[in-house]
Amino acid sequence: MKNIYFLTILIAIVAFLSGCNRSEYYAPTKPIRKIASIIYEDGTSKSYEYNSNGDVTKITAVQHFYYSQSTPYVNYFDTVFTTFTYKKDSIIETEICHANAKYNRAEEITYFRSGLNFQGYISAQTISSAIGDLLTYQYDNFGHCIKSSVLSLSPNASVKYVYNYSFSNGNLSSVDYSNSLLKYEYYTDKDNTLSNESFGSKFMGKDSKNLVKKETISQGSYTGIDNYEYEFDKDNYPIKKTTIYGNTKFSETYTYK
Repeated sequence: MKNIYFLTILIAIVAFLSGCNRSEYYAPTKPIRKIASIIYEDGTSKSYEYNSNGDVTKITAVQHFYYSQSTPYVNYFDTVFTTFTYKKDSIIETEICHANAKYNRAEEITYFRSGLNFQGYISAQTISSAIGDLLTYQYDNFGHCIKSSVLSLSPNASVKYVYNYSFSNGNLSSVDYSNSLLKYEYYTDKDNTLSNESFGSKFMGKDSKNLVKKETISQGSYTGIDNYEYEFDKDNYPIKKTTIYGNTKFSETYTYK
């Protein structure tokens, strides 16, 4: 199963696409449409359920798994269920991957416990698979994430990772973390209609105002570039995104409620 801890950190980087001050505050012009499903070309998928407030209540994800006790390794599919329980000042996210006797895999349950700030956004999060660690998030007055940190609470309190977010014209322009730098470019004529709210995750803060076009990562002498292309329906909502890395392409398609 994928490392939930580091996956969550990466999600934090790309999910909090945001502006940081009053001049960069942006109200989307297109109505929000809830995502029903994402289908990836490798056969994996996610489907979403929501409550009457538009908050996500369940994600059903078909994922790749690997059975290592064979030669060669067996690549198979299985389903992971994630449910969300909302309280006044917190969210409990429960991720369940049931046992699979055929591949000798025990049941795995991961709990994400998130405290909310006065704006209703995640301010602190603990993960049961990362015992002793605490993830924290800081926002501006408009709910844009400007800093996230990973803190180790045991045996002694210390900072493990810090992510700093920089912004321009209402879009996240760069993320600086652990001697790495992510930079973003955007389709400035396309509203970001793949927002946190579109996935029922307003608790993750505000997004960039436009759809991302290009992502560049620099780590020492290494530079990697992902380009993004989109296809749209008649109402100009994205129905397909293609990620292009060198000669490699990978696509995902969207359906709406």
